[in-house]
Amino acid sequence: MSNSILAPKTFLTYSLGCRTNQAEMEDIGLQLTANGLRQTLREPDLVLLNTCVVTAKAEKESRQKIRALRKKHPKSFLVVLGCGVTAREIFNINLPEANLFVSNENKDQTINILNKHLRARLIAPLQSKTCLNNKYIQSGRKFIKIQDGCDKYCSYCLTRYLRGIPKSIPPEKIIKEINFWVKNGIKEVILTGINIGLYPDLTGLLNKILKETKIERISFSSIYPEMLTEDFVKLVINNPRISQYFHLSLQSGSQNVLQRMNRETDLSRLLSIIKQIKAENQLFTFRADIIVGFPNESEEEFRETLDFIKKAKISFAHIFTYSARKGTVAYSLSDLPSQIKKERIKRIVEAVKAIRQKEAEKIIEQTTNCLIVRGNEGMTENGWPIQVRVRDRARVKGKILPVKITDFKNDQLFGEIISLPTN
Repeated sequence: MSNSILAPKTFLTYSLGCRTNQAEMEDIGLQLTANGLRQTLREPDLVLLNTCVVTAKAEKESRQKIRALRKKHPKSFLVVLGCGVTAREIFNINLPEANLFVSNENKDQTINILNKHLRARLIAPLQSKTCLNNKYIQSGRKFIKIQDGCDKYCSYCLTRYLRGIPKSIPPEKIIKEINFWVKNGIKEVILTGINIGLYPDLTGLLNKILKETKIERISFSSIYPEMLTEDFVKLVINNPRISQYFHLSLQSGSQNVLQRMNRETDLSRLLSIIKQIKAENQLFTFRADIIVGFPNESEEEFRETLDFIKKAKISFAHIFTYSARKGTVAYSLSDLPSQIKKERIKRIVEAVKAIRQKEAEKIIEQTTNCLIVRGNEGMTENGWPIQVRVRDRARVKGKILPVKITDFKNDQLFGEIISLPTN
């Protein structure tokens, strides 16, 4: 082991999968930078990878990334963390060689584990945080982890086994974290977790953030339909400091399929809430996660999902092809042919694209607040990516500015900044 590894000075982090993974890796990176290590792309002493195995594809990508990092940085000390490691311990999945494996259970002790493993005082006690050279943070956005774990038994999902029982971050710690990032120029925080619907009082937390921080925009990583209580929806709709979109953890628009998935969503109730929100803010946007090709999904059940997507006016969809995962209830069920899955994905893509076109037409000529994330790319307050005409990119990057929507073509929204920042 080289001297640079025994006393590392540089590091590089990667994160695959969900936003919670990214938030965790950012926090580990912050601990490293706060105590003297420097982030670098060239010959880092430490390389850390947070893995994902939610699907067979994600598991394959995690293995590929480990091999790629080992090949690209052969002299680095490679640390593999997260769900892949936990799945390796519980389900005996194969992962390529690394210098150190850290499971989800031990992830919050990564720095201490590194100290012990390297037999060196890698990190001094954490006193303060230093901002990472992170593209996402530089865009003015920051993931804030508020929760971990899940106690649901979705029949297709490994998360309960990989992430453990639900654990919530105390409100005071969340407020302190947000206030730190506000002081460091962050304009938008995205509250994230494995299932933030399990946070004991999410509406109370949201009220506390609004009262005790000056963060300009609050967003949510993923919304479970059961979260949409009357108080929560009332607080969110038309609130100028809360993004006017929900990314729904929907999975299916068929009640029968949801029952086989062991999901709790009442689709009739959900659609009623969606229509209520749209009535109060027609520009409110809905995104959704959809699993295509769940075992024994009939053509009629798939059409029910398509119909729900259209009625709910889902403008953006994150589509997953069903992937059988060993250890889940659904693993033993008969899988659908891949050709049927591909054909159904195509139909959903086409339906969502048509909805997006109609919803975009409502936005044109409207003025909305946009966060300029990089170059001429922005994100509207209702969750639409937008191309903005920008002359002085450095001046507007990471700022929330009023933008007039001018056009929507080639599946892309366009706009012009109405007024520039004063500082």
